[in-house]
Amino acid sequence: MPETHQLRVRSLTDGLHGLIYPSFMSPGGTCVALWNENDAPGLEIIDPDHRLPKTPASWF
Repeated sequence: MPETHQLRVRSLTDGLHGLIYPSFMSPGGTCVALWNENDAPGLEIIDPDHRLPKTPASWF
């Protein structure tokens, strides 16, 4: 099993629904990986630089 899959299993076991990690494409930025996001207790999106898409259509 790849290390990333093992990390997901450990994280789920610990009750986590995702991870925030450094961005490779945007130095100094961050990325988020979510799994089972429909079962997550809640998600707060913080976008101080206003870089996230503005409409649901732009997420696809």
